[in-house]
Amino acid sequence: YYRAMSPTVHAQVRDCLERAVKLAPAYAEAWAALADAYTEEYSNEFNPRPDSLGRALRTAQQAVKLGPASPDAYMTLAKVHFFLHDIDAFVRAAERAVALNPNYVDVLASYGLFRIYSHFDAPVQRARGVEAINKAIALNPIYPTGYHFPIAWHYYYAGDYPAALAEAKKIDMPDY
Repeated sequence: YYRAMSPTVHAQVRDCLERAVKLAPAYAEAWAALADAYTEEYSNEFNPRPDSLGRALRTAQQAVKLGPASPDAYMTLAKVHFFLHDIDAFVRAAERAVALNPNYVDVLASYGLFRIYSHFDAPVQRARGVEAINKAIALNPIYPTGYHFPIAWHYYYAGDYPAALAEAKKIDMPDY
């Protein structure tokens, strides 16, 4: 889904994950992925159903309950808190996710992205986000090019428009 970011793929993934948690109700990673799909449903308005964020929060909390050592569960919970505008809860859950596995590229990238987006007016906080994303890029030679979105925003808000444009040109997601 994160390579394509399309409503069609989102619907397929969400439906598959809803079946997965019914078939394996103790599988924390499936709950985390489903919560992420509900969060994407809200944030990108892909295939929206009522109460996307409420479903995402309940599902992420179930993921954390089932998998207290799961970085995915905590990062998904962090994302939900971000969209609920509870930045303190976002930071706590996101930092817990990174602490559980400091070299997990998807968690690092998500942490960096939402760190940048939650601190537009705080250059030092945005820089921490860029640092996390750059670490994710260094660890994964075939990373999704969408990782460059928040870095471009960081430079844009810093007033460094040539650097922002250079980052934006690295994004290869024509359907998004």
